[in-house]
Amino acid sequence: MSLKSDYINACNAYLKAFCEMYGFDYYPDFWIGDEVGGVIELGDYFVNINTIRTAVDQNVPREDFVKWYDYCMDCGTLDIPSPNFDSWLRGCPRMSDEERRELMERSHEIEKMKEELRKLIEEKRSEF
Repeated sequence: MSLKSDYINACNAYLKAFCEMYGFDYYPDFWIGDEVGGVIELGDYFVNINTIRTAVDQNVPREDFVKWYDYCMDCGTLDIPSPNFDSWLRGCPRMSDEERRELMERSHEIEKMKEELRKLIEEKRSEF
């Protein structure tokens, strides 16, 4: 066996264990861009091998994974750096749920206001 095939087998073994732990269907062909060990699509989640390995090696409950993933999605929306899974599990600094909720609400309000402004501008443009 070559080193590359060992790596592919190890990545897919981790993926299989992750899918079994969290109730995902196991499809080893779903690695994005056919890059085994990169990022894989699992339902609504896009997960890299480091996250998969951390979850399996540390036997992390699904609820903790989902909470971290949702936090990271909100950080992306807010353009705030998000922690990797291992740092999250070790208790890195982060926003409280309340702080995050408030920022997300304000972000949605601002987006709504921007859309209203775009519509008003378009109405004015059509008058000329």
